[in-house]
Amino acid sequence: MKRYYLLALLTLLSAGFTAPQLYAQDEGRAEAVTEYNAGLSLSEEKKYVEAAEKFRDAIAVATEYELQDIVDLATNQIPRLYLRRASDSYASYQSEKSLPSLVTAIEHFEELETIAGEFGNDDAAKQARNAIPQLYYVKSVMEFRAADYDAAMTSLGVAIERNPNYATAYYQQAIVQKAMDRENIEAALAYYDKAIEVAATVGDSRTLNNATTAAAEELVFRAVTVAEDGNLRRSNELLSMVVNYDGQNADANYRLAENYNKLGQWNNAIVHAERAIEYESGGVVAEAKIYFELGTALKALYDANKTDAGKLRACDAFENANYGDFSAPSTHIMTFELKCDGYTPN
Repeated sequence: MKRYYLLALLTLLSAGFTAPQLYAQDEGRAEAVTEYNAGLSLSEEKKYVEAAEKFRDAIAVATEYELQDIVDLATNQIPRLYLRRASDSYASYQSEKSLPSLVTAIEHFEELETIAGEFGNDDAAKQARNAIPQLYYVKSVMEFRAADYDAAMTSLGVAIERNPNYATAYYQQAIVQKAMDRENIEAALAYYDKAIEVAATVGDSRTLNNATTAAAEELVFRAVTVAEDGNLRRSNELLSMVVNYDGQNADANYRLAENYNKLGQWNNAIVHAERAIEYESGGVVAEAKIYFELGTALKALYDANKTDAGKLRACDAFENANYGDFSAPSTHIMTFELKCDGYTPN
């Protein structure tokens, strides 16, 4: 390649100039060609910054002598050098998978963006702008895995500043926020909400699904935790928010039925148990726990009213709960408490 450019430039010496003009420009052109070819030689050695300086020297000399052909050639070379440098740095990161090598790649792409803007190379500038937010996102993931949550949030902030439509970055912010403060579910939900909004706008169905699913699961998890601590009303508040993310969430409705049974609100328990059964897709074993909560509420109403219809509904619910871990307690209730048909004490 070096020989090709050398011949191309020497050809320029005799193209379109009179003898006096050639004589006047000969010294300057020779100097510009020397600097240009020195840049090519350094680029082959992957000494990109040094090569760029030689091309700048070539531009300076060529500009002084009004040698636009050399100016154009050298101007085109410099952004390409920085693109190769950035690409090589990213390849090194891919090989090493280390944070320092990733930081170097980011720095080199940022320098590429500056150089591409300086020399008007729109394609190189676009490549840099596309790469930089993604690299900051990868950096945040590495920092998150190292439990450096503040740094992860900072990196995600840069990624989003660079690309406000980066739905995955907002989603990652929610994950980092949870790790930083598990108790502050509202802060995590705010990031999930932003991820959902942006993902829906840009058509990122994967992030949209991940964010909605994760938000619903986090609400159920937090609701179960506070319920175990005895705060059933707060648990119900969180569970009631799940519908904002998943309108047919079986687990949320099951947990609501469970909580309402503990609160003695039997009719509310029945409503949510029946919804959970409608939404549950896991088969009879998965449905057993829901039917047990339904049976619990129906039995309480039967105990209060003693109607044949109420007993029949309660027995039917416990019959459907008679699987897996719920088989023994369901059988006991049907045999000794409800005395359902077909169940008699030994």
